[in-house]
Amino acid sequence: MKPIPFILMLTLVLLTMLSQGQDTTECKTNVFCELVPDGWECQIIKENFSEDDIPKHTPTPEAIVKYYHPNREFENMNSIGQERVNPSLILNLYPISRKNELSRFIKSQQYLSHCIPVYYGETADYFIITSPCFKNKGVYAEEANSAIADLYKALDCVVVKRKYHLNEHLKFEKY
Repeated sequence: MKPIPFILMLTLVLLTMLSQGQDTTECKTNVFCELVPDGWECQIIKENFSEDDIPKHTPTPEAIVKYYHPNREFENMNSIGQERVNPSLILNLYPISRKNELSRFIKSQQYLSHCIPVYYGETADYFIITSPCFKNKGVYAEEANSAIADLYKALDCVVVKRKYHLNEHLKFEKY
């Protein structure tokens, strides 16, 4: 075998392996948009994150998934009056390997009163954090909850939710 064709072949094999690695990461996040019910819009952000999409004091995520339903609305009664709001949800994705670190962090932030980080769930690859501010823009009325129920049901197909207790050794239990 001549050295040049062997080097060319080795280069092609390495490039193929590297591109497949990128596809695997892409597929891991794409599942969050592939499962959305009809009418929902989904956006995956992997860089240039807005601070408004990350709970206060939370580390920078690997990716952010934003859901929005432009054709549904519910009423939000606030101090200014009534406004119509579209259902929405923002999820921050972190490598599952950071689960213990992030769980301790969430527990340490519970004293904050605004846009605190909360555990949403996890997949085999991701530990997922959101905030009460990121679920229907902080509206928890019955109408708001039913406007997003189909999205939550779809996410339950891939996201496992566990109860966690912060002891000396972090324990997770499925619920």
